[in-house]
Order: sequence, then structure tokens, then C-alpha cells
Amino acid sequence: MQEQCSFVKCSNPVLLECICTMPSILFCKNHEESHLQQLGDHEIRNYMPILSQTNTVDIKETSEDKVKYVLGQYGETLGLLTLKTFTAKLHPEIKNCLKTMNEKFIKAVMKLLKNDKKRLEEKTEKYLIAFKKVIANAKIRFDEFEKQVAVVFYAFHAAVDNELSDELYKTIARLKDLCKMPDKVKNYFGMETKIEDADNSFYLKAMTLEEYEKDKIISVFKGEYSKFIIDDSTIIREFTQLDLEFLKSKAKVKTKFLEEFQKLLHNLASNEKYTQLTIYYSHLPSKLDIPFLDIIPEWVIAYSGVFIKSYFDIKQTLDVSGKLFIVLADSIMDLSFILVFSDMISYMCLVLETSEVLIAVGSTDDSIIIIQNTLKKTTEYYLDSTYALRYVKDISLAIDSFTIVSSSSYIQETSSLVFSVKEGKCLSYNLDEESLLMPFISTLSEPALQVLYIPTIKLLIIKTISKLLFFKNNYELLKSISCNLPYLNSYIHEKKIFINWLEGKKVIFSQILLHDDELSKLFASSKSKRLSITGAVNFIKSRGCGIYNRIETHYNKYENIIKKINFYEIAKNPLIIEKPFDSSSNEDNISGTNLPDFNIQKKRIKSLKNKPENLVCDNLCELCDEYCMITEEHNFHLCGRVHKCQESCSISGNCSTQGKKQCEYEINPWEMAHEGYHKCLEQEHYCQTLCPGCGIFCCLIAEHEGFHEAIHLRIYFNEICGQTCGASQHVHKVFCLGEGECPKNTLGDCVKHEENFDYWTDCREFWRHFGWSLGD
Repeated sequence: MQEQCSFVKCSNPVLLECICTMPSILFCKNHEESHLQQLGDHEIRNYMPILSQTNTVDIKETSEDKVKYVLGQYGETLGLLTLKTFTAKLHPEIKNCLKTMNEKFIKAVMKLLKNDKKRLEEKTEKYLIAFKKVIANAKIRFDEFEKQVAVVFYAFHAAVDNELSDELYKTIARLKDLCKMPDKVKNYFGMETKIEDADNSFYLKAMTLEEYEKDKIISVFKGEYSKFIIDDSTIIREFTQLDLEFLKSKAKVKTKFLEEFQKLLHNLASNEKYTQLTIYYSHLPSKLDIPFLDIIPEWVIAYSGVFIKSYFDIKQTLDVSGKLFIVLADSIMDLSFILVFSDMISYMCLVLETSEVLIAVGSTDDSIIIIQNTLKKTTEYYLDSTYALRYVKDISLAIDSFTIVSSSSYIQETSSLVFSVKEGKCLSYNLDEESLLMPFISTLSEPALQVLYIPTIKLLIIKTISKLLFFKNNYELLKSISCNLPYLNSYIHEKKIFINWLEGKKVIFSQILLHDDELSKLFASSKSKRLSITGAVNFIKSRGCGIYNRIETHYNKYENIIKKINFYEIAKNPLIIEKPFDSSSNEDNISGTNLPDFNIQKKRIKSLKNKPENLVCDNLCELCDEYCMITEEHNFHLCGRVHKCQESCSISGNCSTQGKKQCEYEINPWEMAHEGYHKCLEQEHYCQTLCPGCGIFCCLIAEHEGFHEAIHLRIYFNEICGQTCGASQHVHKVFCLGEGECPKNTLGDCVKHEENFDYWTDCREFWRHFGWSLGD
């Protein structure tokens, strides 16, 4: 359906358009002359919606007013992002995760030697990194936290030393009598040595040992008191007694300082309220040749995390080498989180201690330029193979401390940063020479609002109040058109370049049209004298081939929402929300979407059947089919009853000769899991090794020594292998472990290899090789 003429009160159909502005102006044939009389660089042509008319995509997903959408592009994919938050208590799974982390950290720290400062710092840093992966906006400084840990650590060892000193004093006092030590002795030169000198030397050496060991203490004792010892028959007995008494004293000290460590770590996550945050992404349709299009987003989780209660906003999205970078700002805690997302990955790659952060458009994996407004500096990073941003260097921006950078673009070819500031100036900064340039102050006739660089075609766009200015990357002006659009993004789609923006719940596209002579200036080094827009975008696509191949890695976005944190084992991924839209609206909701999850909806429908009227929540308990009885705001569902643990026993070995059994423990009311390991009722656990011949489990106790044993199945001539070895002709066929581990390499006489299998002709060698006893 054609639109009406843009001239007031004209109802004639549109036949012409002029691209002197963006979006282009539409009018009828009768108003062509009237339009030409207006100021502007006019270029009139027949109205062709498929080429340049603004295309509008209406989002029909929800009627809620609070929903906030953000455009996000990576590769040749353009989509919507939306943010969902709600406040609730810390999920039990995350509590268990933190509890496990704390226990393992304390255990590791208390095993350290008292003078091992380096390893103490390493383990403390590792723990803090892990903690911030679970609660991302925990604003804890490493130097302060490390001092707190060190205070408890050294106080613990000082208390242990005091106990050791007391026990040593008692033991040495007894040994002086039992060993019949005199108060002083003479050496060969007739000089006297007092026993007090031996005491001082002994205590000094004993208390500076890195770790208490009975044999070392005895050795030091005998060395320092050798001139005084007349009878040494009681030394070992007394130090054995000291060993027992000291271990008792140390255990009491350890209990006290375990509580101190627990209290210190508990305070890191002592908040009562947390924010459960999820960012969702939905692809937009690629049919931009349709002027008007209605869509219902199909959401996937781009990121999910648990944060201390705060206020969050998606501040920026940006394509970097075919991946979507998201800048998430925490305005209360004054932090920024940089997330990377694509079809392959979803990962938090950097946290910065300021909410005023921008990534320069034009950044690549090898050179990501991040501007921090509060520090007035730009920092260069690169993205490593683990999807973490690694620091390269800092460059201070020589601008006024009150100046706020509103947009920026990185031109890699000239190593320059072009940025606009809120006061309306447009500046350029040479990153290699660290010098401020001002090429646009004299040429721009009105304040600059935004800079946008398209690196694939080396085109710099500067948006002012009323115009779009197109420049080469050396700042040579190519074109100027009128424009009254909001904040813009660029998008390359099907050999066309679009400007796109959001207006409420509408995504609007308008094509950038460049003439051949303008493209020739952009690609001056090209052999082709006349470059069309098709040729230009084909050039773009050919340059990007290596990038798309490179990101096809083993990383999966759901596995990488949170990694298994260093040496801390996590049974389940605690950051995936199973029911992200269960809770009702609250004061922390930034957007209140109703995104479909069919499994959630199915359970919700089931829970609504015969639901008592006095219950608040519409969901079933996560551990059974009873109704959720939680009456306060929550992000998990429990009925308040005791539950039988459904997990399998986690003790090493089989619970019986048939395999694993169910855990015996019960889960207390209002909890998601019991404490400690999963354990069955069986006292003995059996070896989990399977017989390579008949496939049954070894019948010996787990972690036994020597050969495996079993009552083998009768699989050869109805007899057990071993009873007829040598008499009956048979072979054992097993899958080969590979060329490097093929037994034929060392046992060629009794093994034949064909395709992927080994054929053993000597039964005794077969059983010996795999570590099994024949029972004869």
C-alpha cells in the first residue's frame, strides 16, 4: 500500500521520492516543483520502496509499557535484546555453590605453610575471581580482602605456634630430668656452655620450622642438646606424647579459626536481597523488502546472572568481529559488565569499576578500544581464546574532566579515535602519538551528536542536529544529507547498507545510497574504476570469511554462562533460571516481558488445577508435585515438606555388584538439597571396573589392590574362560584403544589387529594385560 504525499492536506498517491534527506521524502507528481524550490541537495527518482523507503518492523510481543528493547547486531544478524530483572532471596542452589566454595577455600588455606605468602595470595585471588563469577557485582577489592584473609591466616598460625611452644616447654622440662642433663658442660678448650644457650637455640630453630613434624623436632632437639644428653632412652617416648598433646591443642585452635574464616567469607554474601537478571535475544526477520512487517520475537537467553540488589541497564550493543558485545551498566554499584554473545557463546568477559563505559565502534577482536568517562582514558584490550578481555595498554584522553564522551569510533587504519562529546564537539585522537586532533571543529556548522564508523567500507558518519555527514577515513567529506533521526546503528544486509533505529516498539530501517563516484573514493586502491554498492558489500563479505570460521569453536553459550569455577565443583549450573517469569512485578522490574517457555507453561497449567484459594504462587514445588507454599517474593518454589533425595550415591565405587543406588538422605523443609555428599545405605562399595570379556563388574571392594576378580559369565562353549584355556580354540575380540595404545605393538605374537578391533589368541596374556585374575 502506497503512502500519501508528504505535503500537507495532499491525498494523492506517492509516485516520486527525493533522497536529499534520510528518511527520503515522498510526494506526488503535482508537488515535484514545490519540493525542488526548497533548500537541499535534491535527487528525485521514481518511488521504489524496495530500495530506499523506510521499512518498519512492529513488535507485537506484549502490551506492557515497561518493556525496553535494544537493537543488537553480530555478523549479518540483527536482533532485539530485552532485560528482565526481579528481586528475590539467594537461590538455594547458589547458596550451596558458595558454601562448597567456602569450605574448599578454607581447607586449602589452612593446609598452607605459615610462611607461604605467595600461595596464600594466589588462592585468595582465585577464590575472589570465582566468587565474582557467582555474584557478579560484589564490589570487593582484592587488596582489602587479601589483608583480611591474611590477618586470620597468620593469627591461626600464631595461635598454633603458641600451643606448640607451651607443649615444647613442658616436654623439654621433663626431658632435662629424664636425660639427666647438667646445667652446664665444658668443651675441648675448657670453655663452659650453659644449658640456657641450648634452650634459646633450640626454641629459635623449632619455632621457625615451616611445619611441625615430630622427626624434625627430635632431630633439632638432639642437635642442640647433644652435649647435655646422658641418657636418650626416653626422648622418642616423650616426643610421641608431645605429638598427641599438640594435635589435641591444634584441633581446638583450628575449630576456633574455622569459625573466623567462615564468618569472614559469609559476610561477602550477607545481603538479604538479590537481583536475578536475564538478557534475552531474538533475531529480527531478514525480509526488509517488505515495507511493514509484524513480528513476535522468539527469545533465547543471551546471559543470566545473580547480582546484589541494584539497578541495571543495557547501555550499548556492538558487533566486534562477528560477535555481539553488550555493555551492561550497574548504576548503583557503579560497575560495567562487558558480555560477549553469539550463536556459539554467552560469556562475561570483563568487569570495570565505573558505569560510564563505551566501546568504540570499529573495534576488532585484536584491538578492542574501551573508553571510561570517569577516568577520562581509553584502554586497549584483545579477546583471547577463552573469551576474556586481556589488557594491552592505557591512554589518557587529554580532554576536560567534566567532558562526557557520548559516542566513539575506532579507525584502525590510522590508529585514531573519533568521538563526540555531550557539549556537541567532535574530536579526533591519535592513539599512537597520544595527541588530540580537532579536524571537525571548523568544518561542522552545528553540534555533533554521534559518530558511527563502518570499517568494512571505511565510511565515517557524523550525525549532527539536522544532518548526516559522510566522510572517508581520512576525514574527507563525501556527502551531506538532511536528517532528523534519533540514535543510529548501521546494518549490512543482502548487499545493502542500512541505517536502523528504534522508535518505541518499532524497528525502522532506511537504506544508505552512495553513488559510484563516492564508492570509488572509498576504495581508491581498487582495480575497478566503477564500484557499485553490490561490489562494495561483496568485498565486505569476502573480508569477513576468516572471522566466521574462527568463531566456530567448541564454546556453547549455555555451558559458558558460568564455568566450573577453578577447583570448586558445582553440581548444577546455578545461574540458569528455570522459571524466569514466575514472579509478579516489583519495584526493581526494568522490563516485564511475557516470554514463552513451553515447559514452564505446562507445569504452570498443571499447578493451577485444584489450587487452594489461599495460596499466593501458581507453581508446583521443584522437588515434588505439591503446591509452592512460599508467600514472600521468590525465584524458586518449595512446599515446605521433607523430601527424599533423588540423586545417586556419590561415594567412590558401586553400591552393589549391579551399580549405583539412590542417596539415603532426606532434604529438610524449605531447602533444595541436604548437606554433604550423596550416600546410600550400603557400608561397602565395590570396584567399578568391567570385565573386558563378559562385561560384569569386579566383585572386590572399591580401590582394592592387585588383580580384578569376578565370577565370569559362561560365554565360550558354555564354559568360563580360563577353565579350558589352551584346550579350546577361541579368541577375545575387544575394541582397540588406538594406534598408540594397540597391544599388538608389544604383544604381536598373541594379538591380531583388524580394522578397529584387537583379536587375542592367548587367553592368559589377555587377562594379564587387562589386570584380571582367572581364579586358578
